[in-house]
Amino acid sequence: MTPADRQIPILTALFLVSASTLAFEVLLARVFCLSQWNHLSFLVISIALFGFAASGTFFSVVSPAVERWRGGHWSLLVVLFSASLLAAVTGLRQIPLDYHRLSLEPVQAAYLFAAYLLLALPFFFSGGLLAAAYMTQPRHSGMIYFTSMAGSAVGVLLPWPLLPFFGEPSLIVIAAIGPLAAPAITLTAEWRRRATGGHGGGAFRAAAAAGTLTLVAGLWLLTPGSERVRELNPSEFKLLSQIQSFPDTRVVATSRDIRGRVDRVESPHLRFAPGLSLKHTEPLPQATVVLTDGDRPVLLYDRNSAAGVSFARDTLSYAGYDLVGRPGSVLIVLSGGGLAVPCALASGAARIRVLHLNPHIADQLRAHYGLPVTAETPRSYLARSAEHFDIVHVENWGATMPGADALEQDHLLTIEAFSEYLRHLSPGGLLIVSRRLRLPPADSLRLWAAAREALARTGAPHPERCIVILRGWDTYTLLVFREAPADLLPLLEIARRGNFDVVYARGADESLSNRYNVFDAPYHFREHLRLESALSNGVADDYLRDYVLDVAPQSDRQPFPGHFLKWPRLPDLYRMLGSRLHAFGLSGEVVVAVTLAEAALVSALLLLPPLRMISRKKEKISFHGMLFFLGIGGGFMLAELLFVYLGTFFLGEPVISLTLTLAGTLVSSGLGGLWAGRRNPALLRGSLAAAALVLSLTAGNLMVFSSQVLSLPVPGRGIVLLLAVALPGFLMGMPFPLGMRHLAQSLPAKSCAWAANGCASVLASILSAQIAIGAGFAWLLAAAVAAYGVALLALQNTRLTIDTKNNTVMQQR
Repeated sequence: MTPADRQIPILTALFLVSASTLAFEVLLARVFCLSQWNHLSFLVISIALFGFAASGTFFSVVSPAVERWRGGHWSLLVVLFSASLLAAVTGLRQIPLDYHRLSLEPVQAAYLFAAYLLLALPFFFSGGLLAAAYMTQPRHSGMIYFTSMAGSAVGVLLPWPLLPFFGEPSLIVIAAIGPLAAPAITLTAEWRRRATGGHGGGAFRAAAAAGTLTLVAGLWLLTPGSERVRELNPSEFKLLSQIQSFPDTRVVATSRDIRGRVDRVESPHLRFAPGLSLKHTEPLPQATVVLTDGDRPVLLYDRNSAAGVSFARDTLSYAGYDLVGRPGSVLIVLSGGGLAVPCALASGAARIRVLHLNPHIADQLRAHYGLPVTAETPRSYLARSAEHFDIVHVENWGATMPGADALEQDHLLTIEAFSEYLRHLSPGGLLIVSRRLRLPPADSLRLWAAAREALARTGAPHPERCIVILRGWDTYTLLVFREAPADLLPLLEIARRGNFDVVYARGADESLSNRYNVFDAPYHFREHLRLESALSNGVADDYLRDYVLDVAPQSDRQPFPGHFLKWPRLPDLYRMLGSRLHAFGLSGEVVVAVTLAEAALVSALLLLPPLRMISRKKEKISFHGMLFFLGIGGGFMLAELLFVYLGTFFLGEPVISLTLTLAGTLVSSGLGGLWAGRRNPALLRGSLAAAALVLSLTAGNLMVFSSQVLSLPVPGRGIVLLLAVALPGFLMGMPFPLGMRHLAQSLPAKSCAWAANGCASVLASILSAQIAIGAGFAWLLAAAVAAYGVALLALQNTRLTIDTKNNTVMQQR
């Protein structure tokens, strides 16, 4: 067999395995959306890179044997990948993981670690195939890199058209079976060419037997009888799991796509009226609930029942409609809930428009109420629209489980969002936002500060006079007036009539704040006065720094409205909440900290074996060479996650953003790696500097010109994201293959470099979530640029000289 003939089967296997690997990565984000409370993109990418890093460590130990590999060995590795993928999809169902209980059940950390290891297995074998290809064919590193990236780009797009026809687990099974075609072709050719007892016969027979068993298992998992083995259920705390325990409850329709699984559930026991006055004594109408990934409910009320929509007049959210009277036009920005629609209908509004991101839910709202419903990212719709409304009603209750949305990126409640809502209010118009009440006060403080800042930006002379907050026993409503009301008496009368307490109104007395829904003290009223006083005296930064929770108003560059924890203030918060550990269930951020700690420990263990082994060899990678691979691994991953976050802002859906970002990054970096494969090693320094510069320019401009991007239609926003990813992606794809070829000369050194790159990527992917949530996207960009700066500094301490005869590079410290 000629070298070219040997290369084709390896590249074919690498393409198919890479495609399945990235399809699994995207589908894993969808699995976490359904079974947990978040897509956990950072965890998905971390799991993938952990598997790749582990493969680097393993192959650093067995590297001498890899050179003797034949077709049977390659085939066995592909079969092991497929088998591990089947084990992952069936085994995950058996692990009782619910990261929301990490603060209550320490065993959940062990479950998280077990799931981490199980899900990393397919990536281990996929990374092993790629690492072995680099070791055995170093002269073709550019082609190997391009083939891997091209296959990955195809795989990352496959779930998009296929998910409407298959569930996530079934599609993972299909992804596991697909790569078996490569070893089947190779082994058939070998069967015809030689006897199985010859050289490499053991691996040949093992691959054939294991491949047959894996194929049979995969086909069985696709049959209806295996549904209980492969299907994943939502968390027991999600609304779908809870209401299915009600009698006579049934799921009447289900649809799924890359955005999520949408279930329509009917039950005679469903009622939803947040902020309902305690004076309301009439029965509530029945409702049908539409759920996305088992939660984020949207209620469709029965307008033909005796209660109809009249009950809405006795809710906190209706207070704004009472003040306006009969509005001429209402815009409803609906993220979850559904009460806003009965409020608008009960007010007799002449024109009502509803915005909801998901097309499936928008269709159901349109069919049920007969109203114009637009399936669009609300911020994008408003950026393009010149309409004005008497009332803009934003309904965003968050997750049904308090604290479960701490990791959710949401741009509906930022300072820029409030400015956009105010821009679309007619003179005398009103913005309504209703949310769940928290103790200690947190969410209402943040939204009050955001609304005040937005009013100041729009030129309101006295922003505090334009804001009113009322509360019931478990919810509050924020009212933001385009123009300050001349008299608060109508508002106070509405509060008295509905038994609502006044949290904030300029000039209101404390006696109005704790009359009906009584706490031990008027906590919310007093805290809002403290914040107002701090702003008036110019010491708001001191207040926000000293407060036990993070209540600073958020911008589009740090849009995590469910994030409140301050890690340095955890002891104070613990004492304030009665020294009860379950209080830390307030935040899903705990999973970031636990995963980061576990990943740091495992990454250190992964790096030790190759480092110890290489230290005993003559040809070893230098310290600065290791630092180089750590830098480019961390920088690449921080940049990739930054574009995922920015794409979520423009496109509205995190999994869609993840898909496009991965596809764009993989294709562009693959082309960059292919182009750089045989280039002069002096290109290393230039590629690093150019990557950092172009990354800064593209990501920075995306943030600066975000409003212009938002005004584009959906295809335009997707194209802008792909171009923004592709430009730095091409440059970021150069350093790794160049470094593998010129900085890691021996096979063990290449394995060590692979492990170092993977470990840095693992930690960076998790750290990116903490940076984005706690500091914002600008700091995430700074961290990515700094990582490339570290790699560049490492090269400054490594003098590269070209050996033109052997086309290699000598490293000197």
